[in-house]
Amino acid sequence: MIALFRETEHHYGGPAAVRPGKAEATFDAFMSPDAPGLLVARAAGKIVGFASFVRVLPGSAPEGSLFLKDLYVSAENRGGGAGRALMAGVARAAQEIGLTRIDWTADADADRTLAFYRGLGARQMTEKVVFRAETDVMTSWLEPQATRQDT
Repeated sequence: MIALFRETEHHYGGPAAVRPGKAEATFDAFMSPDAPGLLVARAAGKIVGFASFVRVLPGSAPEGSLFLKDLYVSAENRGGGAGRALMAGVARAAQEIGLTRIDWTADADADRTLAFYRGLGARQMTEKVVFRAETDVMTSWLEPQATRQDT
């Protein structure tokens, strides 16, 4: 798993994103009791992909939904069915707890990824906009109202 986490760091952020201890910390986080769900795909006894997900409550459906945070298959194993198997596992996990919907995001310029999801029959949503707040922005929310610039 640690080798695969390192590969994801490089895939998403380039060589500079691979930092000592980061993959190990990610692994440790997934081993904690309050970790999100994690499924792995294996080929020839080697872990070649993973999916991580969380249940989101309540969502627009009273029972909530499953949010797929990451789906990653190693570069050398893409196209071999691991991604489809992982998505089936995520669907099984959702159905086992009575959920009727899975949501996720994908990079808008990841043509192969988008084609994969469309090939599964998933519908690309256009009604939602994704927002992200990182440390500097989150910290600004903690400042007293008088010093903040709200937009």
